[in-house]
Amino acid sequence: MAPFAELSAAHAILLAANLCTSGNVAPLPQLRAHFPSHLSSERLLRIILTFLPESTEPQSYTSTLQEIVDGTHDTSDSDIDVSSVEKLSEAVARKRVRKLRLLPLKHPDDDNEESTDLLTQFLIHRAHLIDLETSLQPLILELLLPFYDRLPTVRSFLISSLLPLLRLNYEYYPSRDETLTLETLESMDDYTAINVLLSMSGHQKDSMDLLNNLRGLLGPWMYGSNRSKRRKLNENARRNSAFLLDVELPSQPTDRQGWEHVNEWLLTRSLSDRESVVSAFVNWDGPEDVDLGGYGESSFQREDDESISLRIQYGQAGFAVIYANPDASKPALNGSIQIISRIAWLLDLDQSSFIHTDNTTLPTMSFDTDPISSTSRASLLQNALLHPSNSLTRPSASSISFLSAILLSLLKLNELGHFIPCRTATNICLHSNVDMQLADLRNIVTSIAKQARSGRDWKAVRQQILWLRSWQGEDADGQTESRPYHGLFWRVSRETAEAEILKALIAAREYQLAVDVYTNWKSSPLESTQVESTVKDAIFTAYDNASNGNRTRGGMKKAYDT
Repeated sequence: MAPFAELSAAHAILLAANLCTSGNVAPLPQLRAHFPSHLSSERLLRIILTFLPESTEPQSYTSTLQEIVDGTHDTSDSDIDVSSVEKLSEAVARKRVRKLRLLPLKHPDDDNEESTDLLTQFLIHRAHLIDLETSLQPLILELLLPFYDRLPTVRSFLISSLLPLLRLNYEYYPSRDETLTLETLESMDDYTAINVLLSMSGHQKDSMDLLNNLRGLLGPWMYGSNRSKRRKLNENARRNSAFLLDVELPSQPTDRQGWEHVNEWLLTRSLSDRESVVSAFVNWDGPEDVDLGGYGESSFQREDDESISLRIQYGQAGFAVIYANPDASKPALNGSIQIISRIAWLLDLDQSSFIHTDNTTLPTMSFDTDPISSTSRASLLQNALLHPSNSLTRPSASSISFLSAILLSLLKLNELGHFIPCRTATNICLHSNVDMQLADLRNIVTSIAKQARSGRDWKAVRQQILWLRSWQGEDADGQTESRPYHGLFWRVSRETAEAEILKALIAAREYQLAVDVYTNWKSSPLESTQVESTVKDAIFTAYDNASNGNRTRGGMKKAYDT
């Protein structure tokens, strides 16, 4: 049995400090049993916090921590080496105790009002010390694992702070020159953390980086949105932003405001790294789709109001990305189609979308246009795309029908060799008057006619142009007036559109098709006088554009043939 009878309380305190310095904390519960009034749980934890080397393997002392907190110890006393203090006089021992500078149990930056229990305070402070002194973040995980399942604050800390660091520094991007520290991450408000975590990428850029960051870094980070320190950081950032912009302080932030920042980030990022953002929307199901490593469960329930609201906001971000895209290329359009198909599935709006596996047909499309008819050009500005009242981007049966119709129109225009962005097509449909729509229609038809492509099926071209005007399939071919906001050129009359097509057929020297379609008095979509007038206009145009008087060449030949 250890000769505790010869030791004073001061000797016992010094002995506890010496044991910790040497990395041997196992005897501490036994020592405490002999000096219960001087070695309280709090004091022992502070001694361990101050003197136990941070590089010590946690598995060597986690069970001791639990014994100290529970006030238990092994009843069979073992010998403890007291030689380091037994020869000290009482006066010297007291003097040395007074010189001890024990760290506070609570970390200076830990203002969590809920972390009042001693063990929680110790674990969080110890985690910061391990990271600061060793940068060995896996040791922090070993420290927390025995306790996180019964200490809610520790669980939140593990998931929202430690897990993103472990994945970022050791799993996702281990080759980065600098590792992100616990102190740095804990000092970030939501807006800053979102920018940092989502912008991470490896040396070999991969479109799946963003997906991993959303699910494995940001998802766990957002788990801690209710932590008091995070709320204070977000509130300070909110006030600073309002002050710098000289605007009224925004409404009180909610837990989902962080996800609103994510949507804004995705929209902005899509303008510079569209491939990654498209991949994210195609493969990520939004705020509910998070990987917490098995250490906790997502707070979202699929059908509660909060989850539904976040899902709708995420869907709106997808629509915003589509409208904001300035790229009119075929790959960019395919990406937009992938996004809208995914959002439609995610929000159970598949039946309202006109995008299907087979997009080769010309479907008759009909939907409620009232919600979108009152929008203005300002609705398509980037700073308005995510506004909750924007009926173009707010997911609904109407908005998804309209956007899918626009994308299908762009697909048909691409097939015709004409490329325009989604925002341009939307403005043509919603905000152009009849003269502007006619000018755009003429531009498209003229560009098609000028394309020298042998074997082009001009009968199909005519059907596509008429469909672009009214979004009515061949089964509605007899309809002369289109419904409002149905078609890119719905304000242009059917007769005017047919006249422009006739001009294009003449310009492309598709005379036989022009005769078949427009000279049969029973089925011609134009009156004979309109046909005659259009043909004359085409002749005079070709004549005026002729560069010489030889009727066997160029414009003169075209005028003569016509």
